[in-house]
Amino acid sequence: MNLPMMACRQKHLALAVDGYYKTGGVPFIEFNGAELTGSCPLDPDDMGIYYFIPKLAYFLNLDVYAAVKLFFYGTAVFAFLCALTAFFLLFKSIQARIASLYGLLLLARISMSSTDVYTAYISIAVATMPLALYFFYKQYDSKGIFVFMFLAGMFLQISHHIRTYAQLGPLCFILMLLILNQHMLNNKKILLALTLLLGAAVPYMYFKKLYKEYTTYMSTHGIEDPYPHNYHPFWHPLYLGFSFVSAGHGITFDDTCAYKRAKEVNPNTVNYSQEYDAILCKEVINLVKSDPWFVAQTIFAKLGVLLLYILVFMNLGFIAIGMYPKNWRTELAFITSLALSAIPAMVAIPTLIYATGLIACAALYGLVSLCYGLEIYFLKKRK
Repeated sequence: MNLPMMACRQKHLALAVDGYYKTGGVPFIEFNGAELTGSCPLDPDDMGIYYFIPKLAYFLNLDVYAAVKLFFYGTAVFAFLCALTAFFLLFKSIQARIASLYGLLLLARISMSSTDVYTAYISIAVATMPLALYFFYKQYDSKGIFVFMFLAGMFLQISHHIRTYAQLGPLCFILMLLILNQHMLNNKKILLALTLLLGAAVPYMYFKKLYKEYTTYMSTHGIEDPYPHNYHPFWHPLYLGFSFVSAGHGITFDDTCAYKRAKEVNPNTVNYSQEYDAILCKEVINLVKSDPWFVAQTIFAKLGVLLLYILVFMNLGFIAIGMYPKNWRTELAFITSLALSAIPAMVAIPTLIYATGLIACAALYGLVSLCYGLEIYFLKKRK
């Protein structure tokens, strides 16, 4: 299998597919040809792919390569169709629709250039943000907005299980549109927020159930859990993120660098445990105290790169905002979504992979702004 995906994920996905066949459908169990084992990468970071891809392979009789392609390409196409529908409902001029089609095809191409969990950032933004604009501005009185909020909650939570925090930008965008909407009473806003939460609860509880099945099977069959902590570390990527400007203080962007430092403090600490993350937290605090200038350099260097991404991917949308500004509520919703979607890249390093969520939100902001400008310009021209 030769996929644009981290080698460790390819390896464990292949083992998880074999485990799914061997156990008759128990999720997350791996089979290495000799024995059944627990799933090493099973943490909140990318749990979803170790469930959906083996399930696709099992029920459609696909090899791992085909199942991975179907999953990631399928989500990209689904997101594209959702967004295209929303843009065509929002904008009536042929020029705006052509621009939206072209822009969304480019976003789909970017998403389909990779078959890794980072594409979840693009897919969830493309699938939900344009539809949110349509429902909050065109269908705020309809019952359909409740259906949208429930489904949005489901897909936002599923994206979180594909890649942790993939939902940050779109979730912020939807909540801002809800809070700032001037056509709705507060009671309805609360009901819509609860509907969103209810939708998110469905996949959340389902994955809790799957994890329970996994741990029960392992305990029943005497299989050791290779990842018993079920804990997603925050300070691990933040510590490694200080390698962005230079390899100062002996930090390099390599997981083994963080492992080594934690072991120096406590040789008995377990990687990715809460104790491990607490050690790296203290290391970050000590770094801020001992070399604040280095910390400031790193932060501003990251911000500079992220601002460049925004400029490039918003593209002509920047000009459109200046010439044809939208209402302040929409602008604020997009700006806050940009800020939240930048968090993963600010915490780690602002490479294209970690900035995928920011890129998706910036591209959608630019595309909506461009289409809005084209709509106004050509409607005025007709008059």
